[in-house]
Amino acid sequence: MVTERGVLLEQDAMYLTYRKMSRDRQKFTGRPLDKLLYPSGWVFWQENLNAKFGIKPLVVHMNWILGNKAKKAKLRQSGLWFVDEQFAD
Repeated sequence: MVTERGVLLEQDAMYLTYRKMSRDRQKFTGRPLDKLLYPSGWVFWQENLNAKFGIKPLVVHMNWILGNKAKKAKLRQSGLWFVDEQFAD
């Protein structure tokens, strides 16, 4: 779960936290977010469901692309990057 650079990725960290909470019998509640309002990058770009149904997402989750530069480039290319560059890095 740790990359070759020794970094724990967000999704893996969430999984480990959930497992620990389950072992410790702590209550963990949640529910899936709407697939079109909060699509994964795969759903948004590869399955193209938002365009197909004409629904503008609130957030596009970028965990399927590795590396901050690649993520920012994909978001810019799609017109979804709204952060002032002086605050981006």
